[in-house]
Amino acid sequence: MLLILLALPLALASGLIGVFAGGGIISLGSLVGFVTVLGIAARNAIMLISHYRHLAVEEPSITAKELILRGAEQRLAPI
Repeated sequence: MLLILLALPLALASGLIGVFAGGGIISLGSLVGFVTVLGIAARNAIMLISHYRHLAVEEPSITAKELILRGAEQRLAPI
């Protein structure tokens, strides 16, 4: 849950940095981009947490550190 709560504000802050780096004009296109970036960030966080839960059920003896490393390695992909 913390992953989702951190991913969304960081995605929004990155989008704002991009707007100000590009001249500081917020247009309809940039607002659509914000919604898209937030949607992708939320989707990735939810899918990663779902994969963590799947790994925990499939391999109950796995440690938390191994679970996080393996889940991130298997699930995180650039979009």
